[in-house]
Amino acid sequence: MWRWVVALALLSLGGAWWFGVANCRVPGKRAVEAPKKRAGKARGPAVPATSSEVQQARLDAWLPQHRPNGTMLKQPWVSGGQGNPCVPALHHLPPRGDYEYHPSDLEKQWIDVRRRGKICATAKEQEQQAQLWLSYTASVFQAKQRPAREPTEEEAGVLSYFSYPRPDGSRVNRYLEPLHGAAGHPLASEGCAMGNQSIDEQNVTYLLPENACTKEGNRTKGVFFDLGCGANVVGFENYDYAAAANGSGMRSSIPFFFRMYADRCIDFQAIYAWQAERVDHKHFWDPLPDPIRARFRFFNRPVQEHLCPDSPQGNLTERGGFLKLLTATVSLEDYVVVKVDMGSLALETRELAIVESIAHLPELSNLIDELYFDYHFYTGIGGDHFGGRDVDTAINLMLRLREAGIRSHFWV
Repeated sequence: MWRWVVALALLSLGGAWWFGVANCRVPGKRAVEAPKKRAGKARGPAVPATSSEVQQARLDAWLPQHRPNGTMLKQPWVSGGQGNPCVPALHHLPPRGDYEYHPSDLEKQWIDVRRRGKICATAKEQEQQAQLWLSYTASVFQAKQRPAREPTEEEAGVLSYFSYPRPDGSRVNRYLEPLHGAAGHPLASEGCAMGNQSIDEQNVTYLLPENACTKEGNRTKGVFFDLGCGANVVGFENYDYAAAANGSGMRSSIPFFFRMYADRCIDFQAIYAWQAERVDHKHFWDPLPDPIRARFRFFNRPVQEHLCPDSPQGNLTERGGFLKLLTATVSLEDYVVVKVDMGSLALETRELAIVESIAHLPELSNLIDELYFDYHFYTGIGGDHFGGRDVDTAINLMLRLREAGIRSHFWV
C-alpha cells in the first residue's frame, strides 16, 4: 500500500514541476522576444524629426531650400496705379530665409535703370556677356545625372547666384541665369537684330535649373505644378528634353520638365496639371505610362483664383484654386517646381495674380523652390494693351521672387 502512496506522491511532484516549467517557459520566451522586436524597430531607417533637421540634411547633401528666418512680415499690397491693380510699384523684398541673392552685373543693368523702350539697345550692349552665359548653360544643360561643373571665373562673372550658409560657417553658391529684358533667350529678342537670327524664340537653353546630383548618387523628391500644360503629353517614355530645348521640338511641357529634372536627380513624385482648353481625354491619357498615371492629377479647366488685389492680400480661392492646393499638398521637404503659362490672353490677369501672390505672401513663397513664368508685357512692338506691364515690371517681379528665395525663370 505504501508503494502506491509513494508513486502518487512522486507523480504529483512531477506534474507540479512540469506545470511550473511549462508556465515559466512562456514568460521567459516573451521576455527574450520583446526586446528583439524593440531592437528591430530601432534599427529601421532614421527619419529626421523636424523640418529643420531635414533641411540641414539636405544642405549637407547639396543645398537647402530657403529656410524661414522668423522675420517674414506680411506687407500691405500697394498697386502701382496705371489702372492695373496687379502691377505694384517697383520695389524690393528683404530676404525671407538664411540665403543671400546676388544679381550679376549683367542683371543689374536691367534692375538699376528703367529699360522701357531700350530692350534691343541694352541687349546688344550685353551680347558678348550673354555669349559667356550661354556657353556655360550649354555645357551643363544636359546634366546626365551628374553634378554641374563649376563655372569659370569669366562665366561666374555674368551669372547670378544664391549663397547659402554651411554648418562650418562657409557659404556655397548656387548659380542661375541672370534676368534679362528679352524674357527668354538673350540672342532671340523679338524685333532685335541680334547676331544670330537662327535661334528659335522658343529656345530655352538659356535656363539654368537647379542640379541636385551628388557624387554619392543622392536623389531628391519633387512635386511639379503645371498651370497650362497643353492638350497632350505625347512621347513621355522616350522624350528627349535636350533636343526639345532648342524650341522646335517642344511638344509638351510636362514630359520636358519631368525628364529635365530627373536628369538633375530631382524626381517628381506628384504632378498637378491644369489646361483650360477642352481636351480629348483618350488622346491625352493614352500616352501616359502607368507609373506616371499613378502620380498624375489633371484638371481640364482654368485655374480658379481670385484676382488682384484680393489674392495678394491673402484672400485665396477656397476650392478649385492652385494656391490653396499648394499649401495643402507640399511641405518644406519637397522640391517644388511651378510653371505658369496658361496660354490665353483672357487668363493673363489670373496668372499674374497668382505669381504676384507668391512673391508677396511668405507662406506661399517658402513652399516653392523654382518657378517658370511666361510674363507678357509691352516690348515696344505693336500696341500697348498690357495695362502697365513692361520690361521694368517684368524684371522687378522676377527679381522679387528671387529675393523671396525662389529660383525664378522667364518661360517662353
